[in-house]
Amino acid sequence: MLYRAHANLSFGQKKKMIAKGEVINNGKLSEKAASILLDRGLISIVRSPPVAVYLPLEKYKKRLKDIGVIYTVDFLEAPNREIFDKTNIPISVIINMKIELRKMLDIPLSSLTKECCGG
Repeated sequence: MLYRAHANLSFGQKKKMIAKGEVINNGKLSEKAASILLDRGLISIVRSPPVAVYLPLEKYKKRLKDIGVIYTVDFLEAPNREIFDKTNIPISVIINMKIELRKMLDIPLSSLTKECCGG
């Protein structure tokens, strides 16, 4: 899951910093920390449109739903191999789609896995 910070945040023993507006993945926050920050309104879940509104994915929406990909942000976080196995979209095309979606959603590459957008 991806979250957007609504304030500058400092946490942990090493005082990790998250800047206001930064998009972070759930690997940076424990489930408990994310829950507390959500409750306090300091972060929010990144919302995105359904995959069907991204025209290159419209015809795959039913197959993508089978692997839990409903929203475009789900597509960004899904393993490329899993998407390929379900849709037969070449990995290079999947990576290019993810790069385009990441830019459209204004999500920094650092917030996503290396696999997402070709490293």
